[in-house]
Amino acid sequence: MLLFSFISVAQVGCEYQLELYDSFGDGWNGGFLTVTINDKPEQYPFVDGNQKNYSILLIEGDSLFIRFTPGVFPFENSFALFDAEGTEIYHSDQNPDPDDVFSIRVDCPACPNLLSNAMEISDVRHDRVDLEWIQNDPEGTYLLWVVPDGTDPSSQDPIRLAGKARHRVQMLDEHSEYDVYLQTICTNGDTSNQIGPFSFQTLWAKDVGVKTLVSPVSDCGLPADGIISLTIKNYGGAPQTLIPFNYSINGIPGGVMHPNDGVFTGVLSFDSTAVVSFDDGYDFSNPKTYNIKVWTELEGDPNPDNDTLTVNVVHTPLIYEFPHLFDFESGDQGWMLAPESVSASLELGMPSNNVINTAYSGRNAWVTNLNGNYNNRECSMLLSPCFNFKLLDQDPVFSFALFVVTESTFDGVWVETSLDGGPWEKLGAFNAGGSFWYSAIDDKYGDWWSGDNLYAGWRTVSYPMFGFAGKEDVRIRIVFKSDDAVTREGIGIDDIYISQPFVNNLMAKQVVADIDDDCGDVMTPVTFTFRNDGSDTQSSFKVGYQVNDQPVVVETYSGELLPGASASYTFSQTFESIEPGAYYIKAWTELLNEEYLGNDTVTTLYSTAGPGIPFMERFESGEIPDNWEIANDVTVEKGHNSGTYVLFDNLWEEDREFTAVTPLLGPIATGDTLVFKYRFVNFMGMGLNPTVLSDKDSLLIEISTDCGMSFEPTWVIDATNHETRNAFRAVHYPLDEFAGQWIKVRFRVVWGGGDYYFDLDDVNIRRCPPSLNLQATVSRPTDEMANGSIRIGASGGITPYFYSWNTGAEQASLGNLLPGFYEVVVYDQQGCRDELSVILESVVAAEEPESQLSDIRVFPNPNSGKSILQIRLERAYDLQLSLFDVRGRLIRQDVEHQVTDLQYPVDLTGEADGIYFLRVMLENEVRTMRILKTTNY
Repeated sequence: MLLFSFISVAQVGCEYQLELYDSFGDGWNGGFLTVTINDKPEQYPFVDGNQKNYSILLIEGDSLFIRFTPGVFPFENSFALFDAEGTEIYHSDQNPDPDDVFSIRVDCPACPNLLSNAMEISDVRHDRVDLEWIQNDPEGTYLLWVVPDGTDPSSQDPIRLAGKARHRVQMLDEHSEYDVYLQTICTNGDTSNQIGPFSFQTLWAKDVGVKTLVSPVSDCGLPADGIISLTIKNYGGAPQTLIPFNYSINGIPGGVMHPNDGVFTGVLSFDSTAVVSFDDGYDFSNPKTYNIKVWTELEGDPNPDNDTLTVNVVHTPLIYEFPHLFDFESGDQGWMLAPESVSASLELGMPSNNVINTAYSGRNAWVTNLNGNYNNRECSMLLSPCFNFKLLDQDPVFSFALFVVTESTFDGVWVETSLDGGPWEKLGAFNAGGSFWYSAIDDKYGDWWSGDNLYAGWRTVSYPMFGFAGKEDVRIRIVFKSDDAVTREGIGIDDIYISQPFVNNLMAKQVVADIDDDCGDVMTPVTFTFRNDGSDTQSSFKVGYQVNDQPVVVETYSGELLPGASASYTFSQTFESIEPGAYYIKAWTELLNEEYLGNDTVTTLYSTAGPGIPFMERFESGEIPDNWEIANDVTVEKGHNSGTYVLFDNLWEEDREFTAVTPLLGPIATGDTLVFKYRFVNFMGMGLNPTVLSDKDSLLIEISTDCGMSFEPTWVIDATNHETRNAFRAVHYPLDEFAGQWIKVRFRVVWGGGDYYFDLDDVNIRRCPPSLNLQATVSRPTDEMANGSIRIGASGGITPYFYSWNTGAEQASLGNLLPGFYEVVVYDQQGCRDELSVILESVVAAEEPESQLSDIRVFPNPNSGKSILQIRLERAYDLQLSLFDVRGRLIRQDVEHQVTDLQYPVDLTGEADGIYFLRVMLENEVRTMRILKTTNY
């Protein structure tokens, strides 16, 4: 059926053009046109840009009405209508009147242009095709060309079709590409435009393949005599019969005996399918993964691409003995990544990330990317084996070790269950029992775990599976989801344990360094919280802790702990944390006759090392950052025309001082720089008017090297050196004098008079890497045409990166480039700088003229530091010689005048081993020689 079949073949159709304009270039800001054709309205929006064009398909005599509905800034808007011959028949004023309705009765020319999309191609076979089009003159003669792909239609005679709107073209070659063109000789003698090419490809005559594997499918309890069924499809143009099909499992042929088995004897017509099966079954009863390959073997089928289908079918174990522990040391133990996972990074193996760098026990764990971050828009689902709880008379408890390092409140993980193959339902709820079962309730996903290093390490979480005792078909899955921005290391899952409730079971809940000072103490107390998760009362049991590799501390908790009750114990023995660094604290219970050791230990990280360097705080969270010491009335807000979130205070006679102290930062290294932005702006005028400082107003930058006990002024900004302006001023202060020390920085403003805002932003201790590791991916232009491109990649420093090209561009990639020299300066988020030069040379696609640089060579190559460039020319030329490293950095450039025979020394003695490029330019000719330097040569 033709797409525009609503246009009768007995009527003349034509195409009007509607153009929408916006003088500012941002579209109509919610405005639109309503175009009504024969009482059927349709809206035409304009989202962005200066101009938007629409084609309107009409027929002779249609009634057309156009009404403007304004959005924001309608004074920027106008529109125009053009008839089928391109003549403007209406142009509105700027800011069209919503009550002014333009109307017209459509008049199509006697020989209108064919619509640009008037052709529809259907029912493509191996030797024929059906064509149908919208007529522009029902009585006209249509000229139809169907020519091999790329053929000029004027080189062949057309098919002449009087008054027709469809045609079947036959006697085509199989598996061949064709182009279709159409033109009209109208009844008035005029000739219309020619439309096309419309392209299609014929099918193979014989082309049968496998579409799907019907059975078996991944499941629990697969049988010992499973039937293998598949769907075969006729992808070709001709009907087929007597089609052999075959299979192998795990690389072993199935031993199908043709023609007694594995032959389809019916007729498979064009584009049809059939489900076929092998007579003999296969033993799938052993729980494992079966790699099943099925294929067709039709004689004379020239297309092997769709003959074969390979599917992994997993026979999931059926677990019916409990308690049951999955520690993943011997493999996945029946747990798998669910097929419905999207952009999944969850994998089983040895974690080697910065934070998630060990399994909970042993070597293996499931982790979202064992050595990197998870993906944006990820949905990883870890699917369990099948569980049969028929023999349990008490509801089981589901527990596992969990590590959470996600973007807090945006990415998270939860647990779901399914009974008897039914829908998935979330297991448990936050603050509804269990142990550490969920950490928050998300607006979108509900109860889940989410947070950046939520538990400062592995944490055993558990929840009773209420109502599951006696159930025979239970599946569990752990679901991780991320949004479309910001990724971290994600989650770790280990030691999944399912059991009935215990009699004797103590569970560790939390351990903390019981101190508020981020600088530590010589006597740091440790407080341990635990709970009785068993059914018996417990008393007089051991508790212990260890800090890093320091000696183990074991003491006795002498109280009584009822079932379900929690208690906290502060150890009498403290530890010293005065030295800046990371203190990993592990605490545990020691209970005689403990039935489950998987939840008796808990860890935490107490750090006196601060957030590390490089350090950057942009205050974009909208909240006071962690571990900053802030005066009571100082806040974070985006207001008084600050542009972004800033740390600020309104200083006046009743509020005379601003103070903000950073966390402990260090150790400082030579070359580190304190960078920040600030401004003083008047309260009146909401930040638009700069403040003129009095001789008593000042900003003091003070630094402490004794963890905030005392501060020494290092720099003062006052009326003598402050720039009076309402824009932020960036300040850079070298910290070389503090190399090797840990510091806190205090920003203190002393009020001297007036009423003003002080804004502080982008506080940064910048530590730049040796380079940003810039690399260029280049597509060379062809024949001096502007079709080259360069894309810059960076892996050093802190993302995002900012780019500045010698062309004026400010993005990572450039396109439509001519041959030439391109240079880019790249900055990372903290302002670290690197640069890269790229020479873009053309690729000559046509035959080149004879080269003047044919007699040229470099020797020795490779070299250990020195080579000779030898050039012999037929006559004297000026030569430009340029030497670059592999990153495009220009090392040396020389000009040799009027050369006929040149011996040019290439000295790489002072350069690192690697690849270098020597570029020789002679008038309009360029040759680039690659040189390899290696000290082992």
